[in-house]
Amino acid sequence: MKSIRLLNNIKGAGTIKSEKGYTLILVMIIVSVTMILAATLSSSVISARKQFNKTENINIATDLAEMGITYYQAAINNLIINTQETIKVSKNDFCTEFTLEERNNTNIYSPKYVDTDGNKYKIDKTAPISCSNVGQFKFTFTSTGTTKSGEVRQLQGTIAISQVKVGKDLPDYSLFKDSGITKQVNYSIEFPSTTYPNGVAFNSGLTIVGGNILTVLKSAYFSSMEINGGAQVIVQETAIINKITSVNGNTNLIIYGDAIFLTETPRIDKLAGKANICIYGNIYTVKNNKLYDYTDFSNYFNNTCSNSNSSWTVNPESGVTVTY
Repeated sequence: MKSIRLLNNIKGAGTIKSEKGYTLILVMIIVSVTMILAATLSSSVISARKQFNKTENINIATDLAEMGITYYQAAINNLIINTQETIKVSKNDFCTEFTLEERNNTNIYSPKYVDTDGNKYKIDKTAPISCSNVGQFKFTFTSTGTTKSGEVRQLQGTIAISQVKVGKDLPDYSLFKDSGITKQVNYSIEFPSTTYPNGVAFNSGLTIVGGNILTVLKSAYFSSMEINGGAQVIVQETAIINKITSVNGNTNLIIYGDAIFLTETPRIDKLAGKANICIYGNIYTVKNNKLYDYTDFSNYFNNTCSNSNSSWTVNPESGVTVTY
């Protein structure tokens, strides 16, 4: 009986050992498969993370390039403002002064860092700016955004600068201070802009008789005007004119800003032929307190100057186009 039990014990031990062997093999297989799957998954995660980082950096570079376009539009607008201030005294046309302003502001085209990490954008012209004194002119540029990791995105852009002509409101010349002067004879008088910051009004009209008289105004309203004998009136900004009774002599009236005629049929006499008036800005007439192009002013006077100094602007909606 003892020998039989011993034999049975020996057979059970072999079965247990066999089962342990299968279990070990199964565990090893599971571990191996798990390690392979983990390695594959880890590689996929790393690859996805790299792709995500690359996409994120491309987006950041694009944002930087768009910041450059916004900056350049603002910079060009500032150049326009500076140009229109300068031409009031320089007697240059708009294009001459604008190109000078642009060439003298080379810092516009230097890299601009937006943070301490090194993210930046840079503007470059694709060709020299070609300017037109009438209507509209365009020029192209690139805006390049660069991230701290070296990702680069470049956008192509076009800026259109246009003259603003119609639809503006008539300036409130009631704010202009009455000069109290109706006649000047044989002497010069100057009205500095600091004296009349909102302009000067000649509510009773302005009459100048006599030669070599110079009157310089920042902006002015004239209920009526008579300039004779070679005298000269210079308006640096806007001239609002209700009536001109007489302009005799050569280039007696020079307006560097806009000329606004409150009536469409001003009576302007000259000893021989039409009066010569030099107007660098827009020439307007008024309807319902809105400014409109004075299309037939040549029936009443000659403009001896090109109206290149009219209002210019970059239209924020249609003046800038971008190609991605």
